[in-house]
Amino acid sequence: MLPSEMKTWDDIDRCVNNGTLGKQDIETLREFSQVPPEPSNNPIYHRHYEAAMASIRELIREKDAKYSADQTAKTKVFEHPGWKVMVPVFGGVILFLILAFLKHWFPSLK
Repeated sequence: MLPSEMKTWDDIDRCVNNGTLGKQDIETLREFSQVPPEPSNNPIYHRHYEAAMASIRELIREKDAKYSADQTAKTKVFEHPGWKVMVPVFGGVILFLILAFLKHWFPSLK
């Protein structure tokens, strides 16, 4: 299916029946959430539609929460105050090792 195509109830129903609704990416789920119900007097269809929409909304909330948690975890690693000390110290140690290596193998360097 091309990304520019409008999603329809048939697309949602196919995913629900195949069990692939949870495997869809968040953009597809957001498109699914915008699909209006088809005109029908069948109460079973409306219950099925509402259940699918509830599942879609829940999946969107879960994926948004997971993305936010991942972004927060990535940000916290680099905001840790230890990085401000560790990076210069390790940089200095590496520089010292490079200079020691060069002086050992090239004694004419001072």
